[in-house]
Amino acid sequence: MGLEARLRLARLYLCTDAREKQGDLGSFLQAAFAGGVDIVQIRQKDMKPEAELAALEIARQAATPYQAIVCVNDSAEIAGRFQADMLHLGQADGPSAKARRYLHPWALLGRSTHARRQADKAMKDSNVDYFCVGPVYATSTKPDYEPVGLDLVRYAAKKAPVAAISSKPWFAIGGRSPRPPIRRQRRID
Repeated sequence: MGLEARLRLARLYLCTDAREKQGDLGSFLQAAFAGGVDIVQIRQKDMKPEAELAALEIARQAATPYQAIVCVNDSAEIAGRFQADMLHLGQADGPSAKARRYLHPWALLGRSTHARRQADKAMKDSNVDYFCVGPVYATSTKPDYEPVGLDLVRYAAKKAPVAAISSKPWFAIGGRSPRPPIRRQRRID
């Protein structure tokens, strides 16, 4: 199955550090993929390039039996060296067209969005294959970002319905609620 089809079918996108303290990245990711994770992004700021490449290779080995996708965080240069199938850019990581030049022809490129205007721009950008909205809740991987809550998720669901083939795929990212909300669960329309 091709990368674009795998992206469209993906439902669970995991961001994790390289688990250096635990020393269990391979077994952790094998369990995550067995549990249904479709995409994994190694997201650890200030990681040395060689250490990041080593972690990405461990992720690739764990992902292969599941046809899961390994995503490089922020660095087009690292993505090019790794021959990554997916690169994810934040808002401050430069133009998508420039990043695309580092990638192989079938590679996927995504963009983080934190506001409606940014989501609209990502949806219109022909170099962006998917986008993420969030962080929905506070997260340790983005401590400087104010959580956007569910409003941006609802906006993305309206503008890019997941069932519409013409819509760009997207994911809600960022943390989880420490406990289920007391109010009833609501549909996102």
